[in-house]
Amino acid sequence: VLDSYYQSDLTIRVNNQNNQVIQSSLHKVGDYAKENNSAALSQELNLSLEDASSIKEIEVLWYYDIGKDGIFDGVSSDVSILSDTNIIKVDSLLIIRTKVMDPLILKDLTAGFIEYFNDNSFLRAVNQQRIAALEATLIQTNYEIEKLDSLQKKEYYLDENEMRLKEGQLVISTEKTIRLYHNDIFRLITSKQKIERDLSIYGSIITIIEDFSAPIVHENGLKYYARKLVWLFLGLALLLSILVTYRKKIWMGLK
Repeated sequence: VLDSYYQSDLTIRVNNQNNQVIQSSLHKVGDYAKENNSAALSQELNLSLEDASSIKEIEVLWYYDIGKDGIFDGVSSDVSILSDTNIIKVDSLLIIRTKVMDPLILKDLTAGFIEYFNDNSFLRAVNQQRIAALEATLIQTNYEIEKLDSLQKKEYYLDENEMRLKEGQLVISTEKTIRLYHNDIFRLITSKQKIERDLSIYGSIITIIEDFSAPIVHENGLKYYARKLVWLFLGLALLLSILVTYRKKIWMGLK
């Protein structure tokens, strides 16, 4: 029987498209926790042996969406629910649910998980490739914005008569052309802002969306059962005291 433990969740965003490696890595340390392999947990998560021995469970959960409406409907770790084609798994977010004996280690545990992923050479290489692709796209997007902006200004300042008659062809109006430039520039600026957000906020392998929450106490140890027994004995003692005090009245009532 375990002593009292604390449950808390850490929500992370996986910034690479595929989160299978992240999940496999978490399952590995989860197995170490089940096996009470404190030495392995200490090494993988960069914790002291004492802190690592406090970890009793590491579980990986993910959000799912019913109906594909973009609204999260719950969390699960049961892949069998995905046999329902109406349910899709949200790959970008994961919940790391931990059960620990000492809640004071949670801050170090967050840092430990970050370092754990950063130490993975494959995850680092994939993320570096993603960052390089984003930076290249950003350069190209800036170039296209400048080019369109220049074209828009050129069209705007052209002589009106030249716009109406060009190489023998009648041009009805420049308004539609300018509007199209505006729409394209707006689209490119929106794309640029998304790329810049991905580089600044989601530039690492993972991003902490919500740190370990205030831990929930689960009392399932000897102290918990001892307290239960104490209250049970007190209740029995009170009942026995009442029976002894009023035994004559009870006896007469039964007759």
